[in-house]
Amino acid sequence: MGIFQLLEWLKWFTTIFDGSTISTTIFQPLFWMMWVSAIFDGFTFTDWYDFVPLGCLVGGLVAAGLSGLRAPRPASLWLKGILSVLALWPLYPLAPLVMLALQVVKVRGNWPQVMVDDPKNLVGLSPSYDFWFHVTDYAEAIAGAALVTFLFFLGANRDRLTPRFKWQVLSVCGVAILVSIADPGHLFAWWID
Repeated sequence: MGIFQLLEWLKWFTTIFDGSTISTTIFQPLFWMMWVSAIFDGFTFTDWYDFVPLGCLVGGLVAAGLSGLRAPRPASLWLKGILSVLALWPLYPLAPLVMLALQVVKVRGNWPQVMVDDPKNLVGLSPSYDFWFHVTDYAEAIAGAALVTFLFFLGANRDRLTPRFKWQVLSVCGVAILVSIADPGHLFAWWID
């Protein structure tokens, strides 16, 4: 690929975003790091469900450590399946965000607009909206735990995985990252504002 082809591709890629989404796209990796910190930041650990993201993180890291201690042998189908599901970590909050946006459409009649409909100001819109609002918070924290667990699982089992499978799982993760950055429906941009 020549430099001009790359520039044309970048020009096309940036024209599919409006101005607000470009700024969101630039800061998306920082937003993902906030997902990791959300495990400890936004939860009071007074209710049982506050421990779910922390349990996902601790359980995943323990499982990654134990899987790395196993005798060197080819990776099992279970390990490949777990890595494939963990590779989709950028998309975990997308399903609750879609449900949240659909609640806004159901009550207000229009798709939520970036920089107009602040998700935090719409709390109380309906009981379903409040439910999906909290589910989205937990999905972000679980996505942060899945990111850390994915990296640890990949590192702990690097000798057990074939190079072909490593490329496949990293490609799946790359596509998930690109879909998250492309922000279908501008949902991440709406959630961040």
